[in-house]
Amino acid sequence: MIEENNIEDNENQREIGEVDENILSKSIELDDQKLTVERNLKDITKYDKSLKIVLLGESMVGKSSIVHRICEGKFIEHLSPTISIEYFNYTTRVNKDLIIRMQIWDTAGQEKFDSIVKQYYQSSDFGIYIYAIDDLQSFDKLKDWVYKAKDNNSNDMKGILLGNKSDLESNRKVSSYEGENFAKENKFVLFREISCKNDNDSEKILEVFDEISRITYLRGRTSNLDSESMNYEASNSMRALNKKMNKDKKKKCC
Repeated sequence: MIEENNIEDNENQREIGEVDENILSKSIELDDQKLTVERNLKDITKYDKSLKIVLLGESMVGKSSIVHRICEGKFIEHLSPTISIEYFNYTTRVNKDLIIRMQIWDTAGQEKFDSIVKQYYQSSDFGIYIYAIDDLQSFDKLKDWVYKAKDNNSNDMKGILLGNKSDLESNRKVSSYEGENFAKENKFVLFREISCKNDNDSEKILEVFDEISRITYLRGRTSNLDSESMNYEASNSMRALNKKMNKDKKKKCC
């Protein structure tokens, strides 16, 4: 659970902008299967499908900031590092049909918490691996996180790779190509570079969880879905989405 002093009482914390509440809860349409996703349904208590999602990566790469972005639509500067584990709920509805409750586990990046964190790899449906584009060590350590997750998970966990802090382009240490290549090599379903600090990237972060909703819906509706359609190479909708985001990036500074 989120400790209250991590959100409200810590004098060192400062909120950087807040996006329109409609962005957090709007219904969006995904291009390929014409699916609609309603986001962040806070008042729904009954659901059809429960997902366990674990956030993995080194300390200070922005794991907690991602959760605050999707759940609250804001960035909190000087957020205290996660101690052991924190838990969040995020609910979507696909095609006004399937209600999905995502249990998001925000893990500590410090090695001293490894024995505790590895328990949360078990039975996870998705692992979101996060590094900072200005921190080469956080990227190099990803292979260790992938190994630990595979070694402790028996649920065919799907991987997503996020390169955070794209607002620090001038300090970049990890190229987009390196991130994309790592995602392909590990057959992740999505790679995306984001900035939790940049209000304009809120939509991009929410789309990550739209894709989780899409995959979950299709897996439930199509029993003979080829597993290859789940990997990074065959995710046509995500390639189109990444292409669109790259065009947007050229139009405006990030």
